[in-house]
Amino acid sequence: MNLLHRKLCASQKWTAAVEKKFLPWALTEVSLGNNVLELGPGFGATTRMLANLPPSLAALEMDGKSARLLERRLGSRVRILHG
Repeated sequence: MNLLHRKLCASQKWTAAVEKKFLPWALTEVSLGNNVLELGPGFGATTRMLANLPPSLAALEMDGKSARLLERRLGSRVRILHG
């Protein structure tokens, strides 16, 4: 992830767009089921929203620093995996 990508994905503007526009649109008429795996959650904008939908959510992040940050923020609601 380059610096520009990091700045955008960490911004409140991006989080608001994901929560209000992109994720609702992407999940229209989609049944997630009981167990969901998110690949590459990055800063967790989609992860925070997904955490409220299925009974079980796991997120696989390859960047160790991002995985630890997500674990601190969402570890009680989401199983964060580093790999």
